[in-house]
Amino acid sequence: MQTPTTTAIEGLVVTFSRFIADERGYLAELVPNGTDNPQAKEGIKNIYLSAATGNAPRAGHYHFRQTENFFVINGSALWAFYDYRKNSPTFGAIATVILTDGKERVVKGETPTYQQGEQGMPGITVPVGVYHVYWPLGKDSVQVICVASEPYDASDYVHSKPEDVPGIMDAVNNVASAV
Repeated sequence: MQTPTTTAIEGLVVTFSRFIADERGYLAELVPNGTDNPQAKEGIKNIYLSAATGNAPRAGHYHFRQTENFFVINGSALWAFYDYRKNSPTFGAIATVILTDGKERVVKGETPTYQQGEQGMPGITVPVGVYHVYWPLGKDSVQVICVASEPYDASDYVHSKPEDVPGIMDAVNNVASAV
């Protein structure tokens, strides 16, 4: 596993784990070493799949207690993040990334793009208090696996539409115009 790649938000990091591909398909590790992995140090209490099609955003929330690790399994997604943690040195910061399986061409602009392949299987760790939302890119749906530190609990979610989060839609529109 490589050293995590940092973003504009403290604790929001991209990591790469083992990805082995050949003519039969591929094998990708998501959280090697389980809870001994720094990205899963808070525990693993839920693993789920999310899928999105069209232009509808998915997620659109942050958590009080839960840390999440996201992996794009199929397709491409534009992710946007906002730091709501008042005690964070990056409070109010925005970050965008693209996670992709690499099957469909994604135009690379200023937004970091992380693709399955030689570098490994990209995943992004979203800490407590960081808003996250994603949109599918391309004509096909996107499938995302999440490894979460807590079981589902509706009281742990603060839902917001992307347009209600300061600066998110400006950041997303800047990226979308380049994709």
